[in-house]
Amino acid sequence: MTLFFKWQVSKYCLLRVWKQPFQLNDFLTKLTVAYILIAINIKALVTLQFYSGWPYDGACATDGTVIDTNGVPGVNIGDPVYSVCDQEPNNVWAVNTQSWMPSDQMDLVRLYSVTSIVLTVLIGVVYFGKQAVRKNSIF
Repeated sequence: MTLFFKWQVSKYCLLRVWKQPFQLNDFLTKLTVAYILIAINIKALVTLQFYSGWPYDGACATDGTVIDTNGVPGVNIGDPVYSVCDQEPNNVWAVNTQSWMPSDQMDLVRLYSVTSIVLTVLIGVVYFGKQAVRKNSIF
C-alpha cells in the first residue's frame, strides 16, 4: 500500500508539479497583428474599387433631356438622357475620379485612394523594415 501511494505521489509530482511549461512567446500575437493589418489594407482596397464603380450600371447622365417619348412607356418629357460610359476603376490604389461621379462620391474615392496608398506604404515599411532588422521575427 505504501509503495502504491508513493508511486501515485511521485507520478503526480512528475507530471503536474515538476513538468516544464511550454515554451511560448509572442510569435503568434505578432503573426495575428500582421494578418489583421494586411486584411484591413485589402478591405480598404476592395472598398475603394466598390465606391469608384458605383452604381455599376454603365449609364451616365448627359446634359440633354427627353423631348419626345415616341410612345415609350415609363419615359416622360423632361427626363434626363443617359449614354453608355466606362465605370470600371482604372487602378488598384489610386482611382481617378470621373466626370460622371457625384461630388460626394468623388470625395469618398479621393479619401479611400489616399488611405489605401498610406496603408500600403505604412504596412510595407513596418512589416518589411522590421524584417530587415530582425530576421527571426514577424514584427
